[in-house]
Amino acid sequence: MKNKYDRKTAAFLLFMVVSIVLCSGCGKQEKDRNVKEQQTLTLWYSQSNMKDYLEQAASAYKDKYQVTITCEYKENSSYLEELYQSSVQEENGPDLYLLRNDKLGRVCMEGLAAVNTSKKYDNKHYCDTALLAAEYQNSLMAYPLYFNTVCMLYHAEYFPAPPATMGAVTAFSEKTELGENTQYILYWDMNDYFCSYPFIGNYLNIGGNAGDDKSKVSIYNEQVICCLQQFQQLGQYFAVDGGQMQAEEALTAFAEGRALCILADSDMVHQMESYGELQYQICAVPDLNEELKSCAGAYTELAVVNGLGFKQEQAAEFAQFLSYDYAEHLYETTGHFAARRDISYQKQELSEMYKIYEQSKQFPKLPETEDLNLNLNVLFANVRKGSDISAELQGFAGKMEIRMNK
Repeated sequence: MKNKYDRKTAAFLLFMVVSIVLCSGCGKQEKDRNVKEQQTLTLWYSQSNMKDYLEQAASAYKDKYQVTITCEYKENSSYLEELYQSSVQEENGPDLYLLRNDKLGRVCMEGLAAVNTSKKYDNKHYCDTALLAAEYQNSLMAYPLYFNTVCMLYHAEYFPAPPATMGAVTAFSEKTELGENTQYILYWDMNDYFCSYPFIGNYLNIGGNAGDDKSKVSIYNEQVICCLQQFQQLGQYFAVDGGQMQAEEALTAFAEGRALCILADSDMVHQMESYGELQYQICAVPDLNEELKSCAGAYTELAVVNGLGFKQEQAAEFAQFLSYDYAEHLYETTGHFAARRDISYQKQELSEMYKIYEQSKQFPKLPETEDLNLNLNVLFANVRKGSDISAELQGFAGKMEIRMNK
C-alpha cells in the first residue's frame, strides 16, 4: 500500500512540475510577443523623395534603440481618407505619419493627432514659424520636420547687395546696359500661387498666426488691392510670360545668365546645385515699395503621432528622433531644409533660407481652407490677365468668408 501511495504521489508531483513549467513557458512566450510588438512601429508618408531619409533614420534608430520602424509610402490622392479609415474602422493605422501643416486641423478634429509634450520644441531649437505650423487650438500637436518657402536668387555681379524693393530692381534695369544674352531682369511664374504669394502675404489674414482661428479673416482690404496692382504692373514691366516658363527652364535661364533674378521655392534652390559652382546669392523677396512689404508663405512638413494609436509614447520618441536628433541629414538626403534651426550647411548662403522661413507666414490649417491654393491660383491668373482687381479679390474673399461662417 505504501509503494502504491508513493507512486501516486510522485505522479501527481511530476504532473504539477510539468504544468508549472508549461505555464511558465506560455507566459514567457506571451511576454516576448508583447515586447516584440512594442518594439515595432509603422510610419506612413506620401512624399516619395522622403524614402531614403526615412529608411536611413529607421535603421539608425533600430541600431540605437532596438526598435524596428516600418516605413510605408501611400499615394497622396487618398492619403487622409486611408489614414482615417485604417485608424478608426480597421484599427490597423500607422503609429505615426508625415503631413503638411495645412492639413493638421482636419486630422486633429478627427482625433488622429496626439499632443507633443517634448521639451525640445522651443525657440532654442525651432523658430516661431515652425512651432506655429505644428500648433492647433493652442496645443502643440506635431513635430516640425522640414519647410518650403520662397526667396529671390540673384547674380551678385549685378547686385552687390540684396535689392530692398522691387523699385530697386526696376531702377537697375533702367540705368544698366544689359548684354544680348539677357532675356529677363526678374522672372517668376505668375500663375504659381506659391511664388506669387509674397506680394500679398503680409496683408492677407486667414486664420490668425497659427492659421486655426475662423474668426480672424481679413482678405478684401486696401493693402491687398494695392499689392495686386503692383503684382500686375511688375509682370507687365518685366514682360513675364504668364507662367509659360516652368521651374526647370527658369533655373536654366538663371544659370546661363539669361535671367538676372528669379523667385524660387526651397526645392528650386536645392536644384541649383546640379548647375555647378555658380556665383549667386539668396535673399528674401524684396518689398513692393517702401510702404508695401512682402511676406513669403511657408509650408512645414510635420511628423504626427496617431492619436488613435496604441503605441503613442514609443511613436513620440521616434517622431522626435526624426525631426530633431536626425535632422542634420535631411538636406543631404532629400534636399529639404530642416525646420530645426541650428542646422549648418556646407554652402553658407543656404543658411539664408532659414532666416527667410523665420519671417514667413504659415498657410492656414483649417479644413475650410484646404483648397486655398486652387483659389489663389485662380486669383493670380485672372489678375495677370488684366481682370478687375477689386472684383477678383472680392470674389475670392466672398468664397473664403462664406466657408468660415458655416
